[in-house]
Amino acid sequence: MWEEGGVFPQVIFEVLSPSNTAAEMRRKRAFYEHHGADEYYEYDPDTGGWDGWVRAAATGRWAAVEMDEHVSPRVGIRFAVRDELTVFRPDGSPFDSFQEIDRQRAAERRRAETAERQVAAERKQKEAERKQKEAERKQKEAERKRAVTAETEAERLRALLRAAGIDPDKH
Repeated sequence: MWEEGGVFPQVIFEVLSPSNTAAEMRRKRAFYEHHGADEYYEYDPDTGGWDGWVRAAATGRWAAVEMDEHVSPRVGIRFAVRDELTVFRPDGSPFDSFQEIDRQRAAERRRAETAERQVAAERKQKEAERKQKEAERKQKEAERKRAVTAETEAERLRALLRAAGIDPDKH
């Protein structure tokens, strides 16, 4: 029946959408109550309306509860309804609002983009340094070859002078 070892959900949270009808929501509430859910909460993001029902121990039936400062008997979270709905963990810390989650995601996206740009800039800098070192290496190699060529030419000229009977080291 359910993925949790055949146990029906004990706490239900419904977030209404524009397509939900009042009749549909009454049927859902009746279904969940009949199947043993202990708590049922309905939130309308368009109006900010927040309603809840909790199974009463005496009757075994759901009873509507005042949602402002309501604490869920089963999960221990607290609901505060003011300008907007705020839900608090059992330890008293608030869950992030959808807007805060969006802000955090946007900030994380910006941090990731900044980090990617920084990595790309560092990669570009390292490539420029590598190219500079390669150019310096090639320049040193060219200078070494010129020196070898010059030394070879000087030795050839000294040999010609010696062949002509002139000592190149005395002049």
